[in-house]
Amino acid sequence: MRMSAHQGTPPGQVLAWASPVFSALPSRDSDLIAESAFGIFACAAEAQIAVELISQDQVLLAVQRATDRILLLRGTGRSLEGWMTPDHIQFAKCLASRLLAWTTSLQGKLEIQPRLPGTGIVDHCHPDLISGTELIEVKMSRTLFRLPDIQQLLVYCALAWLGTDRQIERVTLANPMLGVAWSFEIRALIRDISGHSPARFFDQFDEMSRGDSRP
Repeated sequence: MRMSAHQGTPPGQVLAWASPVFSALPSRDSDLIAESAFGIFACAAEAQIAVELISQDQVLLAVQRATDRILLLRGTGRSLEGWMTPDHIQFAKCLASRLLAWTTSLQGKLEIQPRLPGTGIVDHCHPDLISGTELIEVKMSRTLFRLPDIQQLLVYCALAWLGTDRQIERVTLANPMLGVAWSFEIRALIRDISGHSPARFFDQFDEMSRGDSRP
């Protein structure tokens, strides 16, 4: 499985659905805020209520879970207890509300972090969202999307293709901070970067994950 770098970044479809929103909080806290925002969003989406209607206890629980996860991901061993101030939480709630508002426009049942089985050396994964035939990854940063973000989407699509009966037809990167979504029709994306059909592309992914690198 090869990606043709000389072809550059595929164009896709870009939709600006809200004005950007920023805060003066330290950039070092971005991962904590993003993880908390997604947890708060998930709580509201599953309860089918507005973010403002979530109880304070539920918000604090989402923040605590996010803090525990970021502590593991950072791997520094430094405690993050109390790191999320009221200003941090308020901005996380703002991002959660924007993401919740955007997802109301999606087609199909919304699944939050569904499990996709792994293959070979690739472990199971949890994409942020799947709505019908659209797989969505959420990014909450001041910068636009990067090529590794597209590669991440393709890994998720490969696992969905190989290990489930899901029909993923579109992949999307969404950023509630910038109010932007970048969407791709999966067949066109794979053809653009590899020249192959999805079936051949994902079969090659499976072969590589299992250590079979034959052309």
